[in-house]
Amino acid sequence: MGLNHNKLRYVILIAGIVLVAFNLRPSITAVGPVISDIRMDTGMSNGAAGLLTTVPLLAFALLSPLAPKIAQRFGNEWTVFMGLILLGIGITIRPTTVIGFYFSERY
Repeated sequence: MGLNHNKLRYVILIAGIVLVAFNLRPSITAVGPVISDIRMDTGMSNGAAGLLTTVPLLAFALLSPLAPKIAQRFGNEWTVFMGLILLGIGITIRPTTVIGFYFSERY
């Protein structure tokens, strides 16, 4: 019984990770095709627009080595759960005007 429970637990964990990955991909890859529209609507420079598309890649590169250490310390399930909480916070903040302060020249 315990072996089947552990196997089911890992299958659910892997399925959850795959579903999270499927949901993250569109939000990252969708920026490139509309970057000129974003740039014109916000008035940001070409450099800031380039930075906007580069930041997620840099974050992946810098934070990926930390993920196994965090998962080892807190467990895979909690690590994925906390990642989803942070993602939810980011999704909630993104449509607000707070993020506009990062690209605005007017303070």
